[in-house]
Amino acid sequence: MFLFRDPRDVVVSFVYYVMNKLRTDPSYPYLSNKCSSQKDRYQAMIEGFQDGNYRRPGITEWYERFMRWSKDEGALVLKFEDLVGSNRKNECERIIKYLMPNVKLQSDILSLINVMEENIKPENSLTFRQGKVGCWRDEFDEELKRITKELCGPLLIDLGYETTNRWL
Repeated sequence: MFLFRDPRDVVVSFVYYVMNKLRTDPSYPYLSNKCSSQKDRYQAMIEGFQDGNYRRPGITEWYERFMRWSKDEGALVLKFEDLVGSNRKNECERIIKYLMPNVKLQSDILSLINVMEENIKPENSLTFRQGKVGCWRDEFDEELKRITKELCGPLLIDLGYETTNRWL
């Protein structure tokens, strides 16, 4: 299974996660000591950075490491936004059919979907902050949008988050 999320939201989510919950991450010293603002942290994650022996790739390079999985005919490709949105039941059904191809009865599938939904407990998750789609819009200023377009434009189009590089 290949699950992906809008790279802009990944940047925002990752920065909040590292700064507030995972201070043992190798990115933390750079983000906390060498970035003077949240904007600087976002820019560092978008562009990538080198801190001593530690190199953090930019978000496009980071995604490109996994993109071949999205083209694998044997992979189930899922969008985070579909899993948290109104399409959740359909996506859960796709997961069930992928993992358990012998389940044929719709009643069994619906029971499994109910179990899956009952097990969604954001309050128990270390990585959950908001789970909102498009939160980058509240965080990125015009300069960050410009940088993101330059460095991530083709990726955003390939992933289906934008149709052109003329977004916002």
